[in-house]
Amino acid sequence: MFASKRDLLLAIARRPRLAELYAEVESARGDSFRPDWRITDLIEASRRPDVPDPGIVLPDDGPDMDLLERQIRTALQQPPRKAVHLAARHPSACDGCT
Repeated sequence: MFASKRDLLLAIARRPRLAELYAEVESARGDSFRPDWRITDLIEASRRPDVPDPGIVLPDDGPDMDLLERQIRTALQQPPRKAVHLAARHPSACDGCT
């Protein structure tokens, strides 16, 4: 995910239902949103009073969001396509090289 932490916090505050779906995937698969940030930590941080006001908050109501939620929950019932430990990359480009 190529975005600054500020932009991620704004996106999470603007699309809370979508952020919760990301958290559900992260929890079910044991992977993190980014190697350096877990989505659950970002969701918590987005609720602090010192973050920028998100402006418009989208309720994410409607058939498209309902469909996405069903698709994600269906996919989570399947085994992961790759081993979870392979998805959890080390934050460094070098994994112990000398």
